[in-house]
Amino acid sequence: MTRAMNPRSAGIPSRSPGNIAELTKLAPDHLLQGQQRVLELVASGAPLSDTLTAIARFSEEAIPAMMASLLIFDPDTESLRKGGYGRLPASFQDAIDGMKPGPVSGSCGTAAYRSQRVISRDVREDPLWEPFVQFAGMYGIVSAWSTPLKDAKGNLLGVFGMYYGDCREPSEQDLQLVDHFTHLASIAVERFRYDAEREKRATQDALTGLANRLALHNFAANLSDDPANDGATYTVALLDLDHFKLHNDTLGQRLSDQLLAQAATRLKDTLGEVPLLSRFGGDQFVAIFREGSTSAQQRVQAVLKAFEEPVDLADAHVALSFSAGMVEWQPRTPISSVFTS
Repeated sequence: MTRAMNPRSAGIPSRSPGNIAELTKLAPDHLLQGQQRVLELVASGAPLSDTLTAIARFSEEAIPAMMASLLIFDPDTESLRKGGYGRLPASFQDAIDGMKPGPVSGSCGTAAYRSQRVISRDVREDPLWEPFVQFAGMYGIVSAWSTPLKDAKGNLLGVFGMYYGDCREPSEQDLQLVDHFTHLASIAVERFRYDAEREKRATQDALTGLANRLALHNFAANLSDDPANDGATYTVALLDLDHFKLHNDTLGQRLSDQLLAQAATRLKDTLGEVPLLSRFGGDQFVAIFREGSTSAQQRVQAVLKAFEEPVDLADAHVALSFSAGMVEWQPRTPISSVFTS
C-alpha cells in the first residue's frame, strides 16, 4: 500500500502529500475507506470509467466546494476523452469529450498541452479561457485548477480538473490534496493501459496486426453470451492463400513474412469494416460478416479480384491468389464447429 501511493511512481511532482487527513474535512477513517475503495476497484480490474468516477466523487467529498472532472488522454486521436465525473452534468461531459490539447484550451486542454499544472483564478479574465467563457458560465464555473496525470516515465495519461463557483487560488495544502487524488487517478489509468496492452498482445497477430485465433474465439464467445444474438445469423469466410508454401521456400522466411503482411493489409483494405478479421494461422484468414451469405459473397469476390494485381515486394511483383469458403453461422453454435465440419 505504501509503495503504491508513492507520488514518484506515477510521475507526480515530488511534493510530499503529508498528512492527508489534516487537509480535508473528512474523518480519517472515512478518508481511508474512500482510498481503499478506489484501490480495490483498480486491483479488481473494474471498468476505468467506474474507477475514475469513484475518484471524482471521493475528491468532491473531501473538498465539498469543488466539482471534479477526470479526462483520459487518447494517444491515437491525441484528444482528451471522458473519464470520470462527480456532480458535473452529462451535458458538460459530452461537450468536453474529444477536446484537443492546445495552448489556449481552457485549463484542462492547456494543462495537457503544457504537461504541467494550470491554475485559472478567474476564468472570466484568463486568456486561456477566452473561447470558453460563455460555456463556463453555463455551469457556474468561475475558477479552474487542472493537473496532468502522468505515468512513471512522464508520459501524459489524462487531466484532473477541479472547478469552483468562486474565485480562488490553491494553497500549498490544497495542492498536496490535489496531488493525492491525481496520483490515485494516475494509478488507475496506468493499470488500465497495462491491462489493455497485455490483452492486445495476447489477441493480436504480431506479423499482420490482425486479430489472432484467440481473439476469434473470444469474439465468438462474447457473441454467444449476448442474449441479443439469439436467432442472429452471421457469415464466416475462411480465406486461404494459394501455394504460399512455395513462396516461403523460394523467398525465404523474412521476405515471405513481408509478403504475408502485405497480403493481410490488402485483404483488410478490400473487405472494409467487418465485425472481425483474423489470421487463423499460417496463410489462413477468417472474416466474420454481420450479413447474409449473398452479400458477404460479393465482398469476398471483391477480395479475389483485388489479388489479380501482383503484390510489390522489394524489386519484384509477386502474384498471389486466395481460395475462399463460406458458411452461415449462429453464435449459439460453437465457432470451432465451423472449422471441423
